[in-house]
Amino acid sequence: MNEKQKTSLETKYQILLKLKEGIPIKKLAKNNNITTKTIRNWEKKSRTGSLIRKEGSGRKSWLNNEQLQKLEEIFNENREKSSIKLKRLIKKQLNVSLSIRTIQRYRKNNDWIPVKPITIPKLSQKDKEKRKMYCRLHYNYDWKRVIFSDESKIELFRNTSYVYIKKGEKRPRKEMDNKRISVMIWAGISWKGKTEIVFFKRFFAKNSKSLMNSEIYTRILEQALLPFIKNKYDGDDFEFLQDNAPIHKSKLSMNWFKENLIKLVSFPTKSPDLNPIEKIWNDLKNMIEEESAETQEELKNSIKKNWKKISTKKISDQIKHLDKIIPKILENGGEFNI
Repeated sequence: MNEKQKTSLETKYQILLKLKEGIPIKKLAKNNNITTKTIRNWEKKSRTGSLIRKEGSGRKSWLNNEQLQKLEEIFNENREKSSIKLKRLIKKQLNVSLSIRTIQRYRKNNDWIPVKPITIPKLSQKDKEKRKMYCRLHYNYDWKRVIFSDESKIELFRNTSYVYIKKGEKRPRKEMDNKRISVMIWAGISWKGKTEIVFFKRFFAKNSKSLMNSEIYTRILEQALLPFIKNKYDGDDFEFLQDNAPIHKSKLSMNWFKENLIKLVSFPTKSPDLNPIEKIWNDLKNMIEEESAETQEELKNSIKKNWKKISTKKISDQIKHLDKIIPKILENGGEFNI
């Protein structure tokens, strides 16, 4: 228990009853994470019948209404600033000195909560125009014909999960291996299901940011995409969607698509919100984090196992969601809808 929390009346009486039974006050204070002074105050109030806290009996704010309104504006306009930086800013703009604790308490009492911002690529006006053009061309589109593909990196020991603790408890530590274990994967999804997962080693070339080269990429497509097309789209019309990574658009790759009679979707750059496989990757990573893989081999096995669990219905639901996303992107002038 933390004494800064509101302690229930029942808990107070239980502690005072144990005190009356002869249990040392220091032991009670230690066991309940409160001070002996707090218990003495409860004991004194219980004799006068004022152990119940009166509504509105807390400390009153010494800021006037105008200052409180200005304070809210400061918080609203500086959402990324820490309590320390806000303290300096409040001093400068309001000429009042607030403690860091007061600022933190104000944030909490006025429903300000910490969240991780969603990171998105920065869009130029040209990018937005291309996204709008794509959305107009694919408004009420027949998505059942499209195979969506992407590469992704899955890493062990990512410190991205939240943990809930009781007030007063120490924040737990999570040991991180100095050598991060990760694997690179490729897959495709469509209304009719999913391809197999393909693992590949990251390709390192001088002055290159590519995850792989064109030769590796076309081998992956031969291994996983062609069997999927034969199994699910044999004789049926389909299109293949990939992002604009250089290896996807290289001469070798484009010749491979031409030789295999694969029609490509012209996809706008910086548009992860328009590729439903991104949501499937996120689901897969969350499933893997629930498990206790510790080696690269265990990670691969976890990926294979959880990839099988992702249903065709889950995939088709994500693909159907494009019909809701596209109108919103058009309404917002090509901006992201994540």
